[in-house]
Amino acid sequence: MSSSQSTHSTRLEAVLPDSAWRENFETESKRIASMMGASIIAIHHIRSTAISGIYAKPVIDFLIKLRNILKPIAKRGNDGTLTTSLATPDTSISATA
Repeated sequence: MSSSQSTHSTRLEAVLPDSAWRENFETESKRIASMMGASIIAIHHIRSTAISGIYAKPVIDFLIKLRNILKPIAKRGNDGTLTTSLATPDTSISATA
């Protein structure tokens, strides 16, 4: 085996349809929504496991649409300094010019 070849490979093969895929998506979507709260606009089940009745790789794929969680804020101080911040619900990043 050459050095460019991996000694370990992960193969995902298409399997028979499984009704649990939809249930797993619903369960995980609720868990994600509870962690991210109002930042989420929508959570979509995508790719092959989202299509009922077809063979698919047994991996649940999500597409999560978020609100703009970075809000630019600019303030000018009394001394004329401009401070720009990017704020999320939990953190703030600031730069002063």
